[in-house]
Amino acid sequence: MKIRLLKGCNQIGGAITEIRSKRARIIIDFGHDLDNVDRLPQIKGLTTGRPKYDGVIISHNHQDHMGRIDEVLHSIPVYFSDLSRQIFERVFCFSTIGKIKRKTTNIEGGKPFYIKDMKITPYVVDHSAYNSFMFLIEAEGRKALISGDFRSHGYTGGQLVDTLKTIGKVDVLITEGTTLSREQIRNKTEEELAQEIIAKTANYNQVLMLMSTTNIDRVQTMNHVGEQTNKTVIHDIILSNVLSLIPHIPSAINSDNIFVFLPRHQLYKKEYSRVSTIYKTIPR
Repeated sequence: MKIRLLKGCNQIGGAITEIRSKRARIIIDFGHDLDNVDRLPQIKGLTTGRPKYDGVIISHNHQDHMGRIDEVLHSIPVYFSDLSRQIFERVFCFSTIGKIKRKTTNIEGGKPFYIKDMKITPYVVDHSAYNSFMFLIEAEGRKALISGDFRSHGYTGGQLVDTLKTIGKVDVLITEGTTLSREQIRNKTEEELAQEIIAKTANYNQVLMLMSTTNIDRVQTMNHVGEQTNKTVIHDIILSNVLSLIPHIPSAINSDNIFVFLPRHQLYKKEYSRVSTIYKTIPR
């Protein structure tokens, strides 16, 4: 097994990893740089020329990990969670980015798949993008673990140690280094953050929260804050569309205490017509 880091050694985001065996050649993640300046515009055999790769595998739906998959030659399979793709498209159907243009093959946590002589097993990890994966790559008697992005302070972060125990010893670990240069402090858990927000907002009647629509843990935190402070929780239309894909998370669809803000100019537009089933009048 041979590993080559095509991009990402000296930056945060936009990492591209190539793994080769005797029979297979794959890419892990293919996204934009965080500053939207692509420092590796084209890759011969992946985006131009005759195909030389057997697959591209995507860890999660943040743009710096999957934003360039439409550039991959269409004869090369792209492996990407159907749920992650749907969440991405629900968010960006409200923007100029729109839908992903190419076909992708679904992957699921804990279900290994093969690309020629490579065995790839996705493991679900805690991250601000729902349904994120790390990958165990096995070939030629060797094991490589590619982490993607992960954390341990979210609601499912406690599962990380058990996941690593399940994976066991590996020959190579490739991991994101987002916080390696930062001061070593303990991150607050979502539970701790909820209590801090409750304390800081107790004396306010209305609270506006700006956050990533795909950060489902933070959505749960704010739902919890609403319950504890007896405030009405109102989601915007983009978040409501995303949560319609994740039925076990409280939302306007399955909860009597959560509502959707839908401006009048959006209510009658054709592109928003599919959200009418989750629209409820906000109580006054």
